[in-house]
Amino acid sequence: MAALNVNLNLGESEDGQSMGVLSSVLGEICELNKTLLEKIDSNLAQLQTSINGVKIALDKVLTRVTEADNRISNTEDAVGELKELTKQLKSVNELLKRKIDQLKNHSRRNNIRVVGLSRATSSILHARRSSQSPEEPAFTTLQRRPLHSLTA
Repeated sequence: MAALNVNLNLGESEDGQSMGVLSSVLGEICELNKTLLEKIDSNLAQLQTSINGVKIALDKVLTRVTEADNRISNTEDAVGELKELTKQLKSVNELLKRKIDQLKNHSRRNNIRVVGLSRATSSILHARRSSQSPEEPAFTTLQRRPLHSLTA
């Protein structure tokens, strides 16, 4: 910017000369004003471009954050459902383990096979087995009685 060193003496006697100086000063001021406006417009356009770029980048970041928030929310919901399902499956698993143990123990009760006894003895054993409580296996009755009483 050029400095104006104009000495205005409005009290001069020649109006034409002072008017010429004023008009040249005003002309320079107008030129400087135009130059400043052009620079301001240029910088304003650059600023506006930069602001638009920042807005676009901010919109992209906002979109990504929203998507991430939705994924996190969905994941938290899924984790809650999976915890509940895991809890249910654990209880079913325990129930099935108890049932398997019960079935194994029950199947072991009748695994003794008596070979070489007559049909009459077999029917006696069968009658005794049906009269016993289910918790007491039939072979304990056989072990408590002497063998000669069963064959007689």
